[in-house]
Amino acid sequence: MRSKFWMIAGLVSATLLVIAACGGGSGPTKTVEPTEVIVDPGAPPHVFVGTVSVDGSAAPDGTVVTAFIEGKTGPVIQAEVSDGRYKLMVEQPKDAEYDGKAVTFTVSNLETTSTVPWEFGGANEVNLSVSSGSVSTGDDGGDLAAQGRDIFTGGGGCGACHTVEGISSGVVGPDLTHIGAEGESRKPGMSSKDYITESIRDPEAFVAPDVERAIPGIMTQGITAGLSDADVDALVAFLLEQK
Repeated sequence: MRSKFWMIAGLVSATLLVIAACGGGSGPTKTVEPTEVIVDPGAPPHVFVGTVSVDGSAAPDGTVVTAFIEGKTGPVIQAEVSDGRYKLMVEQPKDAEYDGKAVTFTVSNLETTSTVPWEFGGANEVNLSVSSGSVSTGDDGGDLAAQGRDIFTGGGGCGACHTVEGISSGVVGPDLTHIGAEGESRKPGMSSKDYITESIRDPEAFVAPDVERAIPGIMTQGITAGLSDADVDALVAFLLEQK
């Protein structure tokens, strides 16, 4: 059972920590906003904190936690896990009414079972857990690449750091607009498919030289720790189409 506690929550513009690693480069411990909103100065945010576990173990640093709110498409805020814990401040925009609406959470893009109603100035400890067999937020039906696009632009958070022309405009990690064609030339003896897969699963294994914004040490395995094998396959299928 979640234990509710009160804490002083000042008005801040919440910046989000989002990174889902695709293509061998991404941002350091950094926050970005999924959508730009004008916060209602008269509505104190609802603060959520707690532990995060994946398959029964503490989630690695950098694992992305995302909050969604009933009636709104896409995430409202994201943050990275640090020392097995997260903190999210869900702020109500001026043009929205959040009071009483359900807040739900994903760990990377895996759904949790936690749901809490949003309150003005609320504060809750909500411990989150997922397993690698959890339901992905990507659509189970349809084309695999389409599912990968949903993960890339949605719960996976890849688009916050990477540009794919016409789809996303992130400028922290390498531009992936042509990664489907360029991938095979990034690492000698490796196909585009294998290179992209390795870049997601083990981004520190190889950092391609002479690639803009491919910076050693920025991407870590913790960023995509919550992705299932099916999610990675979908992301790879999507990125292979970028030629």
